[in-house]
Amino acid sequence: NYKDTFSENINYYPGLGEAISYAETLSPETTYITDFVNQPYIFALFYSPSAPQDFLATVEYRDESAAFRQVKRFGNYEFERPETADVLILPDWQTEGYEVLERFGAFAVCQKERP
Repeated sequence: NYKDTFSENINYYPGLGEAISYAETLSPETTYITDFVNQPYIFALFYSPSAPQDFLATVEYRDESAAFRQVKRFGNYEFERPETADVLILPDWQTEGYEVLERFGAFAVCQKERP
């Protein structure tokens, strides 16, 4: 199985996979993954239980006709508008103004600070 064999060797974004897995346990309506990550939807597909069929049924692209399509959102994942999310996955340096729920490597799972 590809995921079991190679997931320990993916170090491009240390902690991102663990952050996505942790965010899943919170059962948020919407999860934002930072645009600091190149093509974050790929990591969401890899580390979450999202089925390819669900991706195909719910994906929205920035430009449907572009040669390289950038994903705006699919399922409960958002990649453009952090203000719409219940849970956010951000690099440590982007967490100011958010309540950090848990840290994983270079990433933090956050939510909006409560007043």
